[in-house]
Amino acid sequence: AHAAAACNALQARKHVLVEKPIATTTADARLMMEEAKEAGCLLYTGMTHRFYPEIREAKKRVEDGQIGDVVLIRDSIFESLGFLGGPAWYRSKALAGGGTVLSSGVHLVDRVLWFAGRVPVSVSGFTSNAILGGEVEDSAQMCLGFDGSCFAQITFGWLRESHPLLCDLELTGTRGSLVVHTWQGYEHRSARGVQQYTIYKSESHQEKVLVGLRGEILEFCTAVREGREPWPCVRETNRALRVVEAFYEAAQTGAVVALKGTL
Repeated sequence: AHAAAACNALQARKHVLVEKPIATTTADARLMMEEAKEAGCLLYTGMTHRFYPEIREAKKRVEDGQIGDVVLIRDSIFESLGFLGGPAWYRSKALAGGGTVLSSGVHLVDRVLWFAGRVPVSVSGFTSNAILGGEVEDSAQMCLGFDGSCFAQITFGWLRESHPLLCDLELTGTRGSLVVHTWQGYEHRSARGVQQYTIYKSESHQEKVLVGLRGEILEFCTAVREGREPWPCVRETNRALRVVEAFYEAAQTGAVVALKGTL
């Protein structure tokens, strides 16, 4: 429902913040961006992971060259929906547009692109609905290629039985590696050994998620006040949706889908 609601608000000259994904298709996303440009208003997609301290500290270490050039990235998320848990529309292709890859998974695609610091040239992979048996995928494996100098692999899973929420990002560079345990902390591995950094202590998961939500809302409101484009800009976050869309094509056809020049 994002596209219709956002376009109505933009036509009324209102700035708009929508949660991820920006829409279920890039066609709808483009329509929303065109409406924002026509209205002279801001359109912003909330990407909470960009504001988590463990993610931002790891990103700073990468930018400072502490692990060298990033050559391999692995990301994964496993979350339990329970037996047919969650809203029914989660498993409706017509309403949700996709399953685990498009819902929580779009966060992982976005942060992989952010850490890679470049856009991928190809995507391939597989999907399955063997766990919940719905219309959309509940498990998937995505592979991304970045001009031969960096590769990424992302694993997504909605689990039927109770299971700890896991969301781990591993970055391997030419001088070391980083492992981010989302909502926990991160590890820096190098010739000096393993340095562990714990971000949270006794906070509930809801409190941890609020860190990201507050971050995106503050950035949106500050951008409105300052009359500037919020970070990350909607064009950048829309790339994650384009990658997901191309991934669905790759999974359906079994082919490697070229992305160069399309992001």
